[in-house]
Amino acid sequence: MNRLSALIPAFAGLLAALVAAPAAAVIDNVSTNRAIELRADKLPSASVISNLSAGAKLTVISLEGGWALVESGRQQGWVRAGALQMPAGTSSAAGMASGRAAQGSSAVALTIRSLGGPGARHALLVSVGRYADPEVPTLPGIAADRESALQIAQSLQVPARSTRALTDDQATVDAVRRAFFELASRAREGDRVFIHLAAQGSQQADAGGACVAGLLMHEGGRGGFLSHAELAQMLQPLLRRTDKLFMVIDAGSAAAGTPPAGWTNANDEGVLRSRHRAPGAACAPGARTAALADELARGAPLGGETVILAPVPGDPALEDDAKGGLLTQFTRDCVVRDAREATVSGGADTVRQCVQAKLNNRMHGDPVLRPPRVGLAGNPGAALMPPARSGP
Repeated sequence: MNRLSALIPAFAGLLAALVAAPAAAVIDNVSTNRAIELRADKLPSASVISNLSAGAKLTVISLEGGWALVESGRQQGWVRAGALQMPAGTSSAAGMASGRAAQGSSAVALTIRSLGGPGARHALLVSVGRYADPEVPTLPGIAADRESALQIAQSLQVPARSTRALTDDQATVDAVRRAFFELASRAREGDRVFIHLAAQGSQQADAGGACVAGLLMHEGGRGGFLSHAELAQMLQPLLRRTDKLFMVIDAGSAAAGTPPAGWTNANDEGVLRSRHRAPGAACAPGARTAALADELARGAPLGGETVILAPVPGDPALEDDAKGGLLTQFTRDCVVRDAREATVSGGADTVRQCVQAKLNNRMHGDPVLRPPRVGLAGNPGAALMPPARSGP
């Protein structure tokens, strides 16, 4: 089965737009249809630059995952795309993923219809920031992760009706098992799937004393532990059936060795913390655990068009309290915005390198720890931007 012709279907229409449109682009004569806040990032929790009144005139620079990058006077920031009134003849905010057109020209519509007829698309988004177990600390950045993961799903042209989200107390071990089972039952040959998991990573000793790695669902402790081995079993039906599987796991496989209350560095004012907790039976010092990719490989060779981005085994996952997991927010930026400038020959590793570069920049010179390394399981040469189609 050919699994890697178009991992990110939205990129096909986007590349066609870049080929057809002249260089750099804006949409003029845009106005707000209600009062709206201009924010520093495309997140509801991002700092407010200014408040825009209804009817304010703006210039749209790009539309990405339900948000618009706009200019208002000398200020530039993000607003909800749904709050914008586009001039006649241009694409609505809901119908655009992103794009740039020469000033005064029509905006490029990147709708699902314009992408042709790929397989159905599905998304499963699981994020756990609050735990029933009081021994497991909360993750404030998870709220931002939910928004970022949704933006990635939207950029991949996953319909809202095909997007399932489990958050906090909804994300129990049993609920996540059911969600994977239901996803596998819906998926058909040739479909595309995006999965995002954000939670505390954990390592625990099993009943036989072996050290196993996994994630903590809402229950926390031993009862809320979802091991990589079980996760690999739940993924096997999707690996066999779907055309493409893109997965992001924003959870640490090791502690960061830093204070749990968080810390800052000179590159950003955001407070950082580690996403790793081991409230169950402790592993023996120096014990090694199998990464998810290793567990998946036990069932079948991992390759084709399966791509999994996650911290390298032994490295932590870090989150910014306000902006969310670093891996999640930088994957969002690279997939939705930066990767559109990759060439047709660019592959999954293009995105990984983009994310790693942003991590390196965020953690540059940090006195506490080095930048976590981003691992990629699957085919690193997968073309994330397939050749543009001509015609309607």
